[in-house]
Amino acid sequence: MHDHLLLLACEILTSEVGWVYITYTVEGGEDVIVPMDKAVFLSLVASEILTNVLKYAFLDKEQGTVTILISQKPEQLCLDISDDGVSMPAEMDLSATESVGLSMIYNVVTVQLGGTIKQVEGTGTRYHICIPGNFSP
Repeated sequence: MHDHLLLLACEILTSEVGWVYITYTVEGGEDVIVPMDKAVFLSLVASEILTNVLKYAFLDKEQGTVTILISQKPEQLCLDISDDGVSMPAEMDLSATESVGLSMIYNVVTVQLGGTIKQVEGTGTRYHICIPGNFSP
């Protein structure tokens, strides 16, 4: 999972959109094996979040940082994607948003993957996603 998300981040965050220099890291997940039926949905969610970072997080900045953390707990895989750009409004309700992209993210995580997603308050925007399952090699 680590290598896949690293490649995905590279492809999206090095796109020629604007003049923002984005550094990114992917931590953890080297030994995580995600079945194809879940990997496709996780990739879709990560892709949408990273595309939103590229489009909205660093509008008035020349540089920014994106961090992807992959952690495994018993019977659960968690993915944290954060940036140090513009924060999302604290009152944003992902389950009732009018944004097509955020609505898709919420529904894929909760319905397709049976997981949870929450926006974590702090500097920039951070999503904490957990999906059930055993992802050990």
